Amino acid sequence: MLQKTFKLLGFTIFLAIFAFPLCSNGYEDGIIAIVNNELITYKDFRDYLKKSYVDMATSGAAKSAISSKMQYLEKEGIHRLIEEKLIISKAKILGIEARKEVIDKKIKEIIKRYPSKKYFMKTLLQYGGTLTDLRNKLSDQLLIQHMVDQEVRAKVHVNPKDVTEYYQNNKANFHSNESAEVDSIYIKFKETEGKEPSREKAKAAYRALTEEGKEFWDVSTQYSEGTSLGKVERDQLVPEIEKEIFSLKEGQISLPFEIDKGIYIFRLKKIIPEKLYSVDEANKEITDILYQKNYQQKLEEWLNTLKKNAYIEIKQE
Repeated sequence: MLQKTFKLLGFTIFLAIFAFPLCSNGYEDGIIAIVNNELITYKDFRDYLKKSYVDMATSGAAKSAISSKMQYLEKEGIHRLIEEKLIISKAKILGIEARKEVIDKKIKEIIKRYPSKKYFMKTLLQYGGTLTDLRNKLSDQLLIQHMVDQEVRAKVHVNPKDVTEYYQNNKANFHSNESAEVDSIYIKFKETEGKEPSREKAKAAYRALTEEGKEFWDVSTQYSEGTSLGKVERDQLVPEIEKEIFSLKEGQISLPFEIDKGIYIFRLKKIIPEKLYSVDEANKEITDILYQKNYQQKLEEWLNTLKKNAYIEIKQE
């Protein structure tokens, strides 16, 4: 949950004009939370949602992902907003400020995503934002990133003994099944023609490979109506196809193999034996897993400490 929280805090763009049906204008000044001596109003919360929406929309997120995230934020967003304010407040108490040149650089990076600076400014105005809005949000983002790096990331460590213990308890996760690298030709059955034309086509492709000595790639380009299978593992395919592929010798070409919707011709390139990766081979993956776990734990502990030392009152949820 907290990892998602800080992904949401990674704002890169600006304010939007999109309205969320949280309250009418008459209630914009209504207080929904108090954090120390700072009030959070309906307008603050609405603006927070608007900024989050635009951040996702302008970064190219799928509509379904945006919809799901916004539903989550409408329910839990007040808690995320409180966490953000606590972090920024802590940074200011410590005298930490976002450097102007860093903000300028980030703005230039954002502008580069657009066809021109003029187009960027037009888009900025379209969303009802200003460069000041953008600078303020980037400043907040930098403060949050600095504080999380200083108070959390710098204190996260992974003990080599923990790596070994994780490996011993999760060996099945570091095992790969026997696999095969396969070239394939696929010819579909067409309802309007019946199966015979496709069968004749498959026979012609097989003759070109076995009797005429043509390259598999050339025959595939001429006849195939699907992509080559490539690398496949045991238990990944339907049993009939798996049996056919793994019964071949390396370099061998199969007879046309018929399934419900078409015909395959396979060429086995090589068999890759199953393997149990050693702890050394799995070290980086396990270290990353444990680092993220430890990071999440320390992040939650730190946020809870900030909340414990603050006055927080939520009027409505």
